[in-house]
Amino acid sequence: MTTKRFIVIEATGSCNHVAAHRAHELFCLATYLGMDPKWVRSWAWVGNPLPQDLLREGPAPAGVTQVEAGSFHPSLTGVMLKAVDDYVSSHPAIVEVVDREREEAGATQEALRRKVLQPDGAAPVDPCSVRAAQQPRGGSTSSNNQEQQRRQQQQQEHLQPQLGCSSCGKVKGDGVQLRSCTGCGGMAKYCSVECQRLDWPAHKTDCKAARGRVTQQARA
Repeated sequence: MTTKRFIVIEATGSCNHVAAHRAHELFCLATYLGMDPKWVRSWAWVGNPLPQDLLREGPAPAGVTQVEAGSFHPSLTGVMLKAVDDYVSSHPAIVEVVDREREEAGATQEALRRKVLQPDGAAPVDPCSVRAAQQPRGGSTSSNNQEQQRRQQQQQEHLQPQLGCSSCGKVKGDGVQLRSCTGCGGMAKYCSVECQRLDWPAHKTDCKAARGRVTQQARA
């Protein structure tokens, strides 16, 4: 039986919009592979207890973002889709499964691609990352509490997909230059050192894993 429901937990203490953006990407990925997902729920852990009834049917629990067919944003870039295609095509067993899923969903690969492909144009900047970058380090307890309250209020806000900088969403152009993370070989890109520092808690696992794969290939 194909999985139709997914959970994204961003256990980094970062902005809830980061977890929600991951949920849009995961929904698009599952859709592109023909899995016809029912929903993807996202929740950011900032020291708060795990929501009750996280897997229940119906509306998502308070503080949990739910992405579904009627609310998802096309969030996969052409580069991301090519990476998916390359991986699938290199594993015959996966090709068979994906072809079957797409056939059962009644959709072609190209039709699904158009459905999930990120449209051209700049995406809005994530206010969580911008404000975090502007906030002085070692801020007062009062300002930290205000920031925490602001993030909690944004848990149910509608997310627009991000493009470009892996932290703030700025795209290349109009004076913005993106530099690839050298550790992972470009899986993530950033418009500034500050954005790279802010995104490191969320990126470090993937970065270290990619670095390990490169090292193993070099030794082979």
